[in-house]
Amino acid sequence: MAWAKRNATDFKDCLDQINDFATKTLFAGAVTPGGGNTGDGVVYGASGSEHSVDGETWTLECTTGGGDEVAVFSVTGSDAGVQVAATSGVPYSIDRVSFIILAGDTDWVAGGTPDSFTFSTSTGTAKWTTEESDLASSQQHIILNGVGGGSDEIFAGFRTQSDDATYFNMEVTGFSGYVATSDYEDQPGYKSYYACMSNSSFDFYIVTTSRHIKIIPIVGVVYEGGYTGWFLPTATASQYSYPQFVGGSTDLADQTINDTGAQHTNYWAGLDEYNASGSVNDGSEWREIPKLSPISYGEFENWIKDIDDNRRLYAATLLNENQIDIYGTLEGIYYITNGDNALTPQDVITDGDKGYIVFRDVTRPGAGNVAVFDLMGDV
Repeated sequence: MAWAKRNATDFKDCLDQINDFATKTLFAGAVTPGGGNTGDGVVYGASGSEHSVDGETWTLECTTGGGDEVAVFSVTGSDAGVQVAATSGVPYSIDRVSFIILAGDTDWVAGGTPDSFTFSTSTGTAKWTTEESDLASSQQHIILNGVGGGSDEIFAGFRTQSDDATYFNMEVTGFSGYVATSDYEDQPGYKSYYACMSNSSFDFYIVTTSRHIKIIPIVGVVYEGGYTGWFLPTATASQYSYPQFVGGSTDLADQTINDTGAQHTNYWAGLDEYNASGSVNDGSEWREIPKLSPISYGEFENWIKDIDDNRRLYAATLLNENQIDIYGTLEGIYYITNGDNALTPQDVITDGDKGYIVFRDVTRPGAGNVAVFDLMGDV
């Protein structure tokens, strides 16, 4: 539904921005290609933000032709004016809008009648609302209510954890309800993991759909993760009444970001030698996820491509303790066969008209330690 890449001044500012972005009411509409476009690519993932302007039209116009990582587009808002240029194949995110330009089989063309796109931002209904917010105390927190699939509510929370010296972390939380008179950790169905952050400036991605919130903090060369909300269950509603997943980079509130040992691994890594950093709520209790398929069963370094010579995407599938029963899949998170190509963090991987961004597990290199994220999710 929406995404952005932001800079936080510190871990508390990150919390504030999560609250503002998740509860936004301004969204991007459909992208319209110019009538004379030569390049056959697309603009994927156009997203508004809490800083968008209702009714603003955005125009993207090719100024340097070519393919991904070569072609350049000017970016102009009818209210904001000219902004920093966008490069095809590279995620673009500023205060008011985010998107990814993806080249196709025919390169983009500049000059004469340049390739172009337009879209507008407008007011919609917020997908998340704030039930509770404390952004002033030493341990700040928010509790959010999501609309889910339409009739189902989802309760998610974020809370800062710090000793003001060695660790500055974000608690990523799931709840099964909300009681205004209860403390944060006493809310119904409370379950938390943690994403390590910093008390100084760092970048982070935030991805929201109507069903979940993901954050990917990037502190120096360390990639963290947090997910709270619905996953996509392999069960009927009567079998699985509350399909919520919560994951982070550790189950320790006092984990330091520079400690990259076994206890510090992202929820989607699921490797034997690392501890689980995620759990599912099956409607009656939280169950730890020790493995995910297929990443737990190989590093994808030699997996074959498909008949069109494309690398394949495999949904991140949640397995229970016996590694046989399948709970479901994480929304918008995939593993990808590597083949002969290196997978570099924040690279864009294309699959048809979609663009996926590569993220790695903390600092661990190699194809077996990366996942690709669809920044628009599956809904």
